[in-house]
Parts: sequence; C-alpha cells; structure tokens
Amino acid sequence: MTPKPGQPAYADLVIVLALLGLAGLCYAYALDAEFLHSWDDNHYVTKNTRIRDLGPAGLWAMWSQPHYWHYIPMTLMSYALDYRFWELNPFGYRLTNLLLHALNGILAYLLCLRLQDSRAAAAIAAVLFIIHPLQVESVAWISERKNVLSLTFFLLAFTAHIRSRQAQPAFWSWAQGLAQGLFLLAILSKSIVAFTPLLFIAYDLSWARRDFRSSLLPNLPYLVIGAGGAIGTILAHQGNANIVDYWGNSFWLTATLMLRVTWEYLISLILPLHLDNLYIYTIDMIQGEVRVWAGAGILILVALLAWRQPLGRPLSRFTVLWCITLMLPVANLFPFGFQRADRYLYHPSVLLFLLTGIAAVCGYRHFSHTHTRAIWVGVIGLVMAALVFLTVQRSTVWMTSETLWKTHLQHNPQSPTGLLNLGVYYYNQKDYENGYHQLSESIRLNPHRRRAHYYLGRCAFESGRREEALHIYHEATQRWPQNRNLHNGFGYVAYQLKHYQAALNAYRRVYAINPEDRDVRLHITNIGRAALQDQNYSMARQAFAYLQQIESGHPDATGGLCQSLVGLKQMSEALPWCRQVVQSSPNDARYLTQLALVLLRLDQLDEALPRVQRAIKRSPKWAFAYRLLGDIYCAMGNLPKAASAYQKALALEPESAALQKRLQNLGACQK
Repeated sequence: MTPKPGQPAYADLVIVLALLGLAGLCYAYALDAEFLHSWDDNHYVTKNTRIRDLGPAGLWAMWSQPHYWHYIPMTLMSYALDYRFWELNPFGYRLTNLLLHALNGILAYLLCLRLQDSRAAAAIAAVLFIIHPLQVESVAWISERKNVLSLTFFLLAFTAHIRSRQAQPAFWSWAQGLAQGLFLLAILSKSIVAFTPLLFIAYDLSWARRDFRSSLLPNLPYLVIGAGGAIGTILAHQGNANIVDYWGNSFWLTATLMLRVTWEYLISLILPLHLDNLYIYTIDMIQGEVRVWAGAGILILVALLAWRQPLGRPLSRFTVLWCITLMLPVANLFPFGFQRADRYLYHPSVLLFLLTGIAAVCGYRHFSHTHTRAIWVGVIGLVMAALVFLTVQRSTVWMTSETLWKTHLQHNPQSPTGLLNLGVYYYNQKDYENGYHQLSESIRLNPHRRRAHYYLGRCAFESGRREEALHIYHEATQRWPQNRNLHNGFGYVAYQLKHYQAALNAYRRVYAINPEDRDVRLHITNIGRAALQDQNYSMARQAFAYLQQIESGHPDATGGLCQSLVGLKQMSEALPWCRQVVQSSPNDARYLTQLALVLLRLDQLDEALPRVQRAIKRSPKWAFAYRLLGDIYCAMGNLPKAASAYQKALALEPESAALQKRLQNLGACQK
C-alpha cells in the first residue's frame, strides 16, 4: 500500500513523541537525586563560582581559562543558565541533562534515517540510544553534562553538514558555515569529538560522492577546529593528576588491558548487568585472560566489517570510522586515569545501535509468516522493556553518593577510592563514626591518598578522637609537607585543643605554601583572640605580630598587638599600636579604653581623659570604662569625680570587690 502524502511526517512525529516519553520514563525517578559532592558535582556546580555570574566578568572567567583540566566554556554556560533559574537545586540540572538526552535521541533518529533510509531501523536505534543502561552515567551524572551537550552540538553539526551537501555542491554555503559553527560548539562542550572531522570527509566521499580534493578542502575548517580542540585539551590537562604513566608502567600492558576492555564494552552493550561508575583492573586480571583474546577477535571482526562491508559500501566503513574516531581519545594511547567508563560509549553508540536496528529489521523481513514476525516483534519488545527496567534501576544507583559508592563497593569491596568517597559522603552528612571507619580502611588499602588522611583527621576530631586527629595530621604533614589542606587541618585541631603555638606554626606553613590564602589571616586572628581570652598575652602577641608581618596595617593585628602588649604591661611598646588602631577605628570603645589605659600608665592623663569619656559615650553600660575613668580622675587628684565614676561602675557591677575597695580607700588614691 502506498503511504499517503504527509504520512511519513506523521510517523516521524509519533516516533519523536515516543522518544520523549521513553526518556521521561527512564529518568523521571532520577530527577529527585542529589548532587554527588564526592564525584565531581562540587567542582562543576556547587563550589564553582564561575557559573554564578552571566555578566561580562563571569563570561570572561568561563571563556578565558580551563576549568578542572577541561576547556569547556559551553558546558559552563549551560550550568550558569541552570543556576540562574534553579540556583543549587539539583532537580533543574538533572532535568536539563534529561532534555538534552531526549534531544540527542531525536537527532540520532534523524541522522540514522538519513544514513540508512529505513524508518524502522532508525527508530530502533534511537529507542536503544534513549533506554540503554550504558547511557545512565552520562545522563544521571550532572558532571557529565559536557558529554551530553557535546553530542547534541555534534549531531546538529553533522545533520547541517549533510543538508549542505544535499542542497548544492558549492564550496561553501550557509548550511556549511552553520555546521562548522555547531562543530566548534561541540568542541567547546567537550573535545572528545576532536577526531571526527574525518567523518565529515568520509561522508562527502561516500554519500555525497565527491572526489578526495573536493572533499578535503571544504572540510579544512573542521580539521582546524578539531586540531585546536585536541591541542587545547592537552594544554588544559597539564598538571592533571589523571594524566599518568601507562597502566602497569608499560604501553604493551596498557594495550593488552584495552583489548579486554574492548570485549567488556561489547558485553555491556549486549548484556548490561554489571555496570559501575569506576572500573578497577589489576595486572593479574589480564595475564592469560581469555577476554583479552576475545577483544583481539573483536578488532579483527571490525577490520573484516570495514573490508567486506556486509551492510553496504558506505555504512560499514563509516560505522567503523565513527567508532574509531570517537573512541580514540579514550583508548589510552595517551594514558590517563580511567581505562573504561560507560560514558565513553555515549557517542559511539549512535551507529552501533543503528547496526542493531538494521539486524532487527533484516530478521523481521527474513520471517515470512505473520505469527513468526509477531513473535520476533514481541521478543524485541521484551528486550526493550528489560532495558528500560535496567535503566530505571541503574538510575537509582546515581541518587546519592552513598548509593553510588555502596554499589561500587559491592563489585569492588577492596576499592580504596570507593571507601574514600563513601567516607567523605558520611563526613558531609555528619556521620563521623561511619566516615572514620570507611576512611581508615581506605588508608589501610592505599596509604598514599592525601585526601583520605585529611578527611580521616576531620572525622576523628568530630567523633571525639581529638588527640588522634592531631596525630593523623602531624604524620600527614610530615609525608606531604607542601599540602596546605593538611596543614590547615593540623592548625584547626591544634587550635581547638588550645595548642596555640602548634596551630600558629601550621598556619605559617600554609601561608608559606600559598600567600594568597585569605583564610590564613582569619585563622591567625582567631588564635590571637583565643590567647587573649585565655590571658596568654605572650602567645597573642606572637600571633598578632605575625599577622602584622604578612599584612601590614591589618586592623586585627594592630588591635591585637595593642591588647596583648597591654596585658604584658609593656605600655611604651603598646602605645603606637593603640594609637594606630584608634585612628583606624575612632569610635570603637574597646580600643579607646585600651589607649586610655596605656596613657594612664604612662602618666599622660590629659590625653587619657577624653579617650575614656568618648568610650563611655559609645558604651554607656560598660563598667570597666567607668572604673578606668575613676582611676584617671583619681590620678588627677579629683576625688569627687573619681568617686562618682566608681559608683556608676559599681551600679553596673554591684558584686565587684575591687570597686568597693576603691571607694573605701578613695582617700589613698594614687596614680
């Protein structure tokens, strides 16, 4: 039967709506999940101040420098838009990821339809893309917005490129310019698509049927943009802890492991049952391992697919090239800290699922009987229903850091990283006892993680093991003397235990490591103030003198030096500091009385009197100021006014024996 005009468009609309519904079905539950503070969401959103300003200064901060070892200004701008509407409500960020994923499913459908001209195959591919559990990591993890967004722009770019080739054979057109601009945005979202300019050239050679020269020249902008993205990524990753030596310190061991990973990627596509957010491998897992040979067999089959082209001349080779260009950046040819991750299949899966759709359609056509075809369709439906169930189940794993890392530890109970991140989660939840035990076990398995020692010290302190916390930080600072977080931790615990000298030494070390750390000033001020409160004037003087040294004229430093030197009865030395602090804070009653007291002790009564009078005017209920006023009048020999001042002080502090004694011995008043 010939379809009526408009029927294909109607069918496409139904498919698009179905894809939107499936995306909502798979990820609606995950919209209520929280930020994963122990798995990068803090770096990208909750503690990322760049995304809180869409003005010129904020945009400059996003576009002028890498963020967390990635140059991803478009991703940061998407977070900034989320922040404008949702602030720090994780629902909005996850909703954006969900909508982008649904859009990617629609774009994948349109691309597959153009490449294969089979609505059924394209629809199956798009449905699998939407519902497959492997996609959960990219969609449910807010930090992987860059992965989802880069595919959005890439699919838009490739669709625009196809349109430009179908419209006219010109060297350049508006559609071509649009495609190149969208490709640039994909690179600026995540540079994983840096090698895909080869795909634009391959499309021109195969589908547009152009010769090599006319395919290469118009696509040079893609090559330049891709090369810029690759170079920018290398530069942004300088100093990244994830850029490491080859796994096992050997290129060949790394290559062997990647063969096993290739096999596991295939299995996870077919039977996604044991997915994890962090896959861990050891040397003994590849020695004599049959899955290594199975991975090599997959590469041979891929080569045969490209050579024999069973799917037809353009599609077979193009699918192989698609997977190679998108997997090459994560193949560990240039080593980094992750050998395998579900998110690495997000881009390649588009055409891999198209192959599945083609196989499903071929199977349907192979069966001639209606009931056999119905069974075949039923089997496909059951498989898709099972995938939806697994995706919903997998999305619940990403609800909290606790569910994420507990699931990881079920697969890898001896994972130091899993124990560390679970311990950090418990610390943030104020479950310090659980945090202490998780972090202790993490350090037992891997004692070389500074972050684990830092949070173990915090959990030990908060759970009442204060002396142990001090010992933890002391040993950690000896091992990592250049880590300011550990010195900060030591200083905090020492301060709380009133080991002020040790705390001050720790913060001196923090300042030596990073003089721009503004918190150092606050910590040293707190030490000085606490020492003053404990009447440890010598310690207070030392703290405030150091504060003055690192920031001359700091108001807390001048005021603290005034008070501590007065406490030490070093009035001549105290006088310039007290004058300076009163000059900067002329209406502060505390500093006015300190200066008046110093002037009294130095017999400068005429200057002392107006100072204390001003202090009383500012704080008329302060007994000490009236007492000091009485002492000044007493030194001047004005006994009636001295008595009046003492009486006012006594009215405010009727139990003061010192004031009663002053009134009783007023006749013996002396300087």
